[in-house]
Order: sequence, then structure tokens, then C-alpha cells
Amino acid sequence: MRLDSALAYSDPEAPTFRHYTKDKSFSRAIQHGGSYLLRTYGHPFLSYALECAIQYQKTDLLTNSISNLGSFDALLWLFNERLSLRYRSVMRGIVKKLLVKSPLKHLP
Repeated sequence: MRLDSALAYSDPEAPTFRHYTKDKSFSRAIQHGGSYLLRTYGHPFLSYALECAIQYQKTDLLTNSISNLGSFDALLWLFNERLSLRYRSVMRGIVKKLLVKSPLKHLP
């Protein structure tokens, strides 16, 4: 039986090859940056991102990315837009926020 690596918990400091790097903190930096943009520009920012995703037929990718922010505000926006939540991404995003230190900690 093959275990999907996205579903398996691993040590936050262990190497990974996501986002073209071995360091999981890069993924946490992307998450932190997305959360910063959401706090700064709010729902209009997400609505603009949705327009772009529809144009390029990438709504699944956008939904996954927003779910991964682990933000209640982002999840509420997805619900209001009637987009499906990506529960694995939500859980992965929350765990990442709790266990992996962001290299962008200087941002609010």
C-alpha cells in the first residue's frame, strides 16, 4: 500500500521537494505572504484572484491555495463564493502554521 506523502505527517524540519526546495519553511513563507495579502487587501484581493483563476481555468488550484492559508476569513470567503473547501489543504495549512516557523516573521 502506497501512502500519499501529502496525507502523511512528517517532521517539519525534514527535507521535502515541494516548491522546488528541500526546506519546508519556503512553503510556510508562501502561506505567510498569502495571509499578509489577505489581511492587507481583504476580500477584493481574493475576488480578483478568482476572476484570474476563472479566466485561466485554474479555480481548483486557487481553491487549494486559499484553503492552505489556514485562515478562517479565507475559508469564509470560499464558502460565500460557493467554492468547495479542500479539507486536506485546510488541515495541512493549520498544522504548518503551528509547527513551521515562518521566515517572514518580520511581516505582521
